[in-house]
Amino acid sequence: MNYRIAFIFAVFFSISSLLTAGGLTTQGTKLVLDGSIFKSGALTVHVYDRNEVNVFTKTIVNTPKGQKINLEKLPAGTYTVKLSDEYKSLIQKVEVKKGQIQLEGDEQITFKPVIKAYHSKVYVNYLNQGKPVIIRITDINNNVLFIEKAENTQKVEKSFNLSNLPTGNYFISVSTDEELFERKITI
Repeated sequence: MNYRIAFIFAVFFSISSLLTAGGLTTQGTKLVLDGSIFKSGALTVHVYDRNEVNVFTKTIVNTPKGQKINLEKLPAGTYTVKLSDEYKSLIQKVEVKKGQIQLEGDEQITFKPVIKAYHSKVYVNYLNQGKPVIIRITDINNNVLFIEKAENTQKVEKSFNLSNLPTGNYFISVSTDEELFERKITI
């Protein structure tokens, strides 16, 4: 058997499963989650009102397909539902009216950067989908040690050797116009 073809096939289906949409449906006053599109163990559900005030939060561990969240106590209005795990966020507008929840528009999926640290090496991978990205490394006093902007690229893949820095805590941040992701590392 050609192992290279098998590897490419496995990678293709792993990536396509990450891109699967359709993570949220409704049933009366309940949101129905398809937890299978989220790959990490914990899924956080936030519901925000039209003023972006968080009106509901729940963390679900090992989300089963078909998990239901009862939102019957929400008054009529427009809300934003955000599902997120370690790797991505799904945002969906919903309308509550006459005791029913209806999905409004298309869901938006945003991938989060993967930041891994091994001793004094740091690896950043981010599927930014063409959005401008700024990567920063700062120390505990917020002094910028490294900054780089990436534009006109679908993904960012960077590695950093921090062995010349003194032992201590540092912050790796990846930011777009909409979001900031930050991770504290110790070397």
